[in-house]
Amino acid sequence: MQHSQTKPGNESNWRMPAQPKLIAGSLFAGIGGWEVGLEWAGLGIAWQVEKDPRCLDVLKKHWPEVPKFTDVRECGKHNLAAVDVIAGGFPCQQISCAGKREGIGTEDSPTDRSGL
Repeated sequence: MQHSQTKPGNESNWRMPAQPKLIAGSLFAGIGGWEVGLEWAGLGIAWQVEKDPRCLDVLKKHWPEVPKFTDVRECGKHNLAAVDVIAGGFPCQQISCAGKREGIGTEDSPTDRSGL
């Protein structure tokens, strides 16, 4: 699972190791920020879970060989490869200052958006 990009500021001599020592999976992957950092640290990426179509386009461009899943509620041991590290971005649309700040879920729908 070698990623071909180089680390910014050190383009001339940094490359992913041919065989990463640890393997990671990414939940709520977004556009792959965790994955970039994990690869810089020498980890390989086994899978990504992200539902936003625009984010998936970015992930497919930079990690075309990595399996993608779109519903975290349907992921688990039955369909995800075993990994050493699980990284994840909290789905924060309802609590982020960039969002509507409506909080986690509602009484009628406790798992609405950030309620996951």
